[in-house]
Amino acid sequence: MDNKRFIFLAGLVALAFVPSQRADADSVAQVQTAKRIAETTVQLIDPQGGGTTGGAGGNVNYAVGDILTFNIRFTPVENGATRGLGGYITEYIPGNTEVVGARFVNTVGETVCPHRGGFGPVGFGARGAANYAAGDFPTSPDPGFLEGEGGISSLYADTGIFFSSDSRTARAPTADFTTVSNGVTMSCDPTGVGQLEDLIGAANNPNGDHFAHNEWDNTQLQAFGCNSSFNRGSGNTPFGYGSAVAGPDTFYKYEATDNGGVIETAGVVGPWQRVKTPCAEIGTGVPATVEGPIADRLGVPTSLGFQLSADTPLPASTNAVRFAVGELAVGEEYQVEISLRVLAAPLDPLQNADTNCSEVFGGDASARALDGSSGGKDNTWRYFLPAPACVDLGLLFNLDSDKLQVLAGDTITYTVRTKNLDATTTHTNVVITDDLLAGVGDVTFVSADNGGTQAGGLVTWPAITLAPGDEVIYTVVVTAAGNNSPILNRSTYVSDQLPVPGFSVVSLTNLGPIAVPSLNMSVSPAAVAAGDTVTYTASVANNGSGDARLNCADCGYTVTLPPGVTVVPGTVTVDAAAAGDPSFTGQVFFFDSGVFAGSDTISPGASKVLSFDALVGVGVTPGVYGSKLDTWIDDPAQREMSDSINNVARIFVDITQSDTPVINAPIFQDAIQVCGTSTEADGTAITVSVDLLATATDTVTANAWCVVVPSLIAGQNIAATATNSGASEVESQPSAVVIVEGTAGVVVACNDGVDNDGDGLIDLADPGCVDATDLDETDDTQCSNGVDDDGNGETDFPNDIGCSSYADNDESGIAACADSIDNDGDGATDLADPGCDDAADTSEADIPLCSNGIDDDGDTLIDYPEDTGCDSAVDDDEASGNIVPPDAGPIPDAGAAADGDAGAAADAAVAPDPGGVKEPNSGCGCSTGTHASSNWLWLLACILFLRRRRRRAS
Repeated sequence: MDNKRFIFLAGLVALAFVPSQRADADSVAQVQTAKRIAETTVQLIDPQGGGTTGGAGGNVNYAVGDILTFNIRFTPVENGATRGLGGYITEYIPGNTEVVGARFVNTVGETVCPHRGGFGPVGFGARGAANYAAGDFPTSPDPGFLEGEGGISSLYADTGIFFSSDSRTARAPTADFTTVSNGVTMSCDPTGVGQLEDLIGAANNPNGDHFAHNEWDNTQLQAFGCNSSFNRGSGNTPFGYGSAVAGPDTFYKYEATDNGGVIETAGVVGPWQRVKTPCAEIGTGVPATVEGPIADRLGVPTSLGFQLSADTPLPASTNAVRFAVGELAVGEEYQVEISLRVLAAPLDPLQNADTNCSEVFGGDASARALDGSSGGKDNTWRYFLPAPACVDLGLLFNLDSDKLQVLAGDTITYTVRTKNLDATTTHTNVVITDDLLAGVGDVTFVSADNGGTQAGGLVTWPAITLAPGDEVIYTVVVTAAGNNSPILNRSTYVSDQLPVPGFSVVSLTNLGPIAVPSLNMSVSPAAVAAGDTVTYTASVANNGSGDARLNCADCGYTVTLPPGVTVVPGTVTVDAAAAGDPSFTGQVFFFDSGVFAGSDTISPGASKVLSFDALVGVGVTPGVYGSKLDTWIDDPAQREMSDSINNVARIFVDITQSDTPVINAPIFQDAIQVCGTSTEADGTAITVSVDLLATATDTVTANAWCVVVPSLIAGQNIAATATNSGASEVESQPSAVVIVEGTAGVVVACNDGVDNDGDGLIDLADPGCVDATDLDETDDTQCSNGVDDDGNGETDFPNDIGCSSYADNDESGIAACADSIDNDGDGATDLADPGCDDAADTSEADIPLCSNGIDDDGDTLIDYPEDTGCDSAVDDDEASGNIVPPDAGPIPDAGAAADGDAGAAADAAVAPDPGGVKEPNSGCGCSTGTHASSNWLWLLACILFLRRRRRRAS
């Protein structure tokens, strides 16, 4: 391993020490970036059997064209608040790669939606104006109703994925790894720096400096977050300014610019462009009715954005991708993934290394009261102090905790996973340590496996050697014992190739009682007629470590029902016990403290379930209608928090949903179509979604369908819906999700390095291969493609009279028994061949009676092994039981490449090799036994009746 490549890895971890919470803190800190190599990429580059061909150069086994995926995760940290208005993850794109995929994921790799932006003031905040009048900045959109100042709710409302090609967003430094102590020196400190610098380990930087990691962020900081800026970060930004993702597809689209050292707001649109993202939202201006603290969530769904795929990567000039993750909830883990296609080696030419860096930062606390009078009034840049981390492809080193939040006395199990992904170098004298004393008295050591010993809070494992591909997994068990929050644990890797201080990773667990509510709402039945009654169920689960309560002034559930749908009096229950009726305004129903009286606590792991009947009015027109659930919960520190889910519990009034289709699995990376089955009629539209986004559509034919999609990437989530508009049905429920599998270690005909069909072409160079996961190399022809090409009602060989063999590419041709060709190579042609029954016979090959699909002896039993008169599939007498081998001609071989034209003619009469996959429900298992002299006879009789199992449609 190249020592120089790893020298700088020592500084990658942003967290150094977590002190007791500052008394003046009022934000949610994003202080951890856990940068990971995704498991599909680990499998791809694994020196002990990875699926890539390698050859790109360097020490890591990847090839130009490979897709590498990286996972970025963080845990928000309580910092005087448990809900943050919004957070951002920035991925800096290595120069020799292009972006082919980006998504939000959960802990099990499922594609998920970003959170909605936090709850905050819609007008200017209660902390006062920023001395801007309506004429002092661009007036599109017209800011008059906000008196020249932007609303915090709209500032944070834009969620989703954004990218930039602007040179100012390129990563700095360019020739070093990104840390908290390098980059662009901030011209001024954000006014909230004192709340965060200890938390991310930046308090002891030389000269007291703090750093941004691109020039654009530094300019926005100077304009909106510093003492020398327009408003010091307190209150609002000018209307239309201040978004961390300012750009043409953002509501607050304008940027601050640096004009020779003078920071200006001159109506310039920012550089961040949207990637089309499921559930993404864009801000919207809502006039404040009075000058004061009116709060809400002002994001609305948007379908804007670049349609990203492996076939349509982001522009080559893209240098940064920014994920706007929405509201931050302490106690939850946030994860995103970025997929990069390799264009050249190494990945990062500026560092001359296979490295990749990212960072996180966040903003103010969400409003902690319904009227917005507390929390939620500061802009993003007041809290701009990014926490970075990098990763190198040559070393997998992860640290995981089994809990995100704990109480004193709870046990925590840490898992350290290490794998040498360097394909050329053995790591020697590897020593792995785990530091349990990041904060004094935080934890008490319990045990460590594999010979790990503990001294002074530091667990050390014996030195080991890791050959390329070798992996070790260690665990440590501790008990939470301290009062600090959060608990930090650091693991460090050193070796002869990576000397002290080595490479460190961290895991962070919040200590103390924290409520983490999770909302859900459903309805039954979903399909109804106007005038029917339905039952709604709204629940809040507490996934935290402390009680969630419903006894604050604003606490309760607010349900917004569709027009014409009303709560039936006397039907309300809370946890199945009768409760009072809600108050309401229009379609908004308030289930407040009166409804929940005496039942106001949701313990950790428990749920609070509200249920009520609702009448669908007779005037409700046919359609699909969703509802909205908003809740206010009080946490153990009596801090109120808002949650919201929208367009849930849909009812289908006087219409029918189509049946849900089924997707054929597995699906592998690089696949370009998704196929499946449907019970709906021919012509029913099938829509395939990739990562929750509708991507492509086709129709059902004979209960089957295939939809062409952009080239798929390992890990993507695939689902399908059906819409039979001809039967006046609406879109079905989505199918079960199929997760795209990687091709690492999957060896099939189209990636095995063998010329399987004998045409002189191998794997992807063979036109018979759609992609590296295709099961066979054989080229599709009209007589083997599953389509009635000549429209005569018959399809393919041997059914279509125009097909002389599976290799025949013209279904309209002459039948094999009338084409003057010795198709089976037995020396006899057409009607002179005993295999021809008449001139319309499509095959000259002789078919034994015991495998011809006919009850030849009239005993109601057909062929071997069902007919007891058949000794084998090549027996030519169903009645006698005596084997009479047919005249089948020469033994078929590998094709023209092996024996010239004669061999090619013989092979053309045989169905293409299905790649070792038994045809389902064929009743015929093609395999060889111990008697080699008869193997070919068995195979010939079997193969003649197999229809080729194609993974792709013609």
